[in-house]
Amino acid sequence: MMPSIESYLSEQSRQFRIAAMQGAGIVFLGNFAGMVAGLVLSPPPSTNIPKTVGGSLFGGLVGIAIAFSLIVKKTRELVNHESN
Repeated sequence: MMPSIESYLSEQSRQFRIAAMQGAGIVFLGNFAGMVAGLVLSPPPSTNIPKTVGGSLFGGLVGIAIAFSLIVKKTRELVNHESN
């Protein structure tokens, strides 16, 4: 028996939600890692706020790039699966 279109669409929707949650988690971890790296790179007596903010932004950009690549990879897998 063929699966219904509703079950197929709900499964695809679930897969995209999972990819989006993973992406949000990666962006959060990237921001946190960038902030920690900014704090570690600045000397203890004088916390360099611009370096901390810059590290956090850099970590966030890395996280966004990883999340975007995950979403593109998942979309490519779905398109390849549908074409077969």
